[in-house]
Amino acid sequence: MGPIRWRGMAMVRIIKRLINVTLASLALVLLAPLLLSFALAIYIADGRPVFIPEHLIDRQGRPTTLSAFRTYRAQADSRGVKVPLPWIRSYLQRSGLDQLPRWWNVLRGDCDVDALWC
Repeated sequence: MGPIRWRGMAMVRIIKRLINVTLASLALVLLAPLLLSFALAIYIADGRPVFIPEHLIDRQGRPTTLSAFRTYRAQADSRGVKVPLPWIRSYLQRSGLDQLPRWWNVLRGDCDVDALWC
């Protein structure tokens, strides 16, 4: 491959990263009240932590960690079974809003915008 092809590929990566940062910044600013209200509801219902790490493998086979809202109690019951948070779990998981903290991962460069719909 010639040098022109390499510069073209680098330019595509730069443009893709610029689009990702722009979309993530806009989404985080617009969704901030919603994110804060969900975080506060989880904190009031069961305390900390509000976010949980989700360990995934990306398309290149590299391990990555993305954030999501916690929808289960921090402590399991006496039998070791995870207990769901009352109304928050069903609402967040059914609507897919438990994945909104992934916008922060997009802004950090851990994943692309298309990882939000995996």
